[in-house]
Amino acid sequence: MERDETMFTVKPLPSVEERDEALVIGLFEGANSWSGLAGEYDARLGGRLSELQKEGDISAKRGRIASVHPFLPTGAKRLYFVGLGKKEELTFERLREVFGKLFRTLKQAKRTKAAVALDTFTTEAVDGNEAAHALAEAYHLATYEFPGYKQKKSEPDYQLESLIVYTAAEAAEIEASLFVGSVYGKATNSARTLVNTPGNLLTASDLADYAVKLANRYDFDYEILEKEDMERLGMGALLAVNQGSKQPPKLIVLKYQGKEQWENVIALVGKGVTFDTGGYCLKPRDSMVDMKTDMAGAAAVLGAMEAIGELRPEQNVLAVIPATDNMISGEAFKPDDVITSLSGKTIEVKNTDAEGRLILADAVTYAKQHGASYIIDVATLTGGVIRRLGHGQNGRDDEQ
Repeated sequence: MERDETMFTVKPLPSVEERDEALVIGLFEGANSWSGLAGEYDARLGGRLSELQKEGDISAKRGRIASVHPFLPTGAKRLYFVGLGKKEELTFERLREVFGKLFRTLKQAKRTKAAVALDTFTTEAVDGNEAAHALAEAYHLATYEFPGYKQKKSEPDYQLESLIVYTAAEAAEIEASLFVGSVYGKATNSARTLVNTPGNLLTASDLADYAVKLANRYDFDYEILEKEDMERLGMGALLAVNQGSKQPPKLIVLKYQGKEQWENVIALVGKGVTFDTGGYCLKPRDSMVDMKTDMAGAAAVLGAMEAIGELRPEQNVLAVIPATDNMISGEAFKPDDVITSLSGKTIEVKNTDAEGRLILADAVTYAKQHGASYIIDVATLTGGVIRRLGHGQNGRDDEQ
């Protein structure tokens, strides 16, 4: 992952004479909407901008974006006003969402160059560093496209080539925050690409190969446990789920040591079911479609490790990913089977479509055996969470 040195350029606050291709200004609801840089442009235009707001063409409501051509001989050629809502209600997450909408708008307008007046997006709760982080992360998230299998695109792909970030804050601090935001965005996109890859092109072996390349890139210690290793160790739960598959299972282990001693270790455990038929408790067709995404937990862990590799925190991290598909054959595990997990506990199978908790059981035990002080497991474990919480929330079971 490379720094976005050609993408983001931090500069001091601009004057209204600065000739930017497109200048983005944030607007908060309230009496002082037309202060600062926005007020200067409004004054140059004889109050036309505030009039446009009164008429509803420009709005400070959160998520509203207006494009205005000022027709001035100097200053920005195009102004974009981004509604931020009430100042006291702005959060990092909301700002990132607004920036995401902005970047999609700029892409639709085929803008290749733009500038953002960053200080017009800050509050007491969201400072310049957080705003810069949100800006960079949103850029990568909003402009993501799966590098997939279309033979040709219907139209040219327009991307921002440069984005000037105007601010009165210390440039080095803002640049550092832009870098962190870019790391988060790019790592998330790496996870998205893994999730979007079909199961015939992303087997457990492919996932292991990806992890090895990641480990080599960031100098992680790693180990890939093969089927015979699992048999020797007694990983009966992971092996049972894999019984119906022609593809061998893998237990992917990455180790990042950010401290001198291997202690206070955070373990990230990600479910890596590369395709889930449900086994003999077969999913109906509609439920089986998109089961290539059943390894999203593994993808999230690998994305997190990419970010960790870039940012090098002073923290010990152990990533453990049990990887297999859940298929049907004469060898597949069945309801009423009794299996013995790595912990030594026996498990009676009542639903072969509850395979995620089986493979995670062995992975969590493995993490505990290898020094984990804290365990965070990430999994597409049950559709019940979606039915109860919807697509905008995640379920969390926090056990002390």
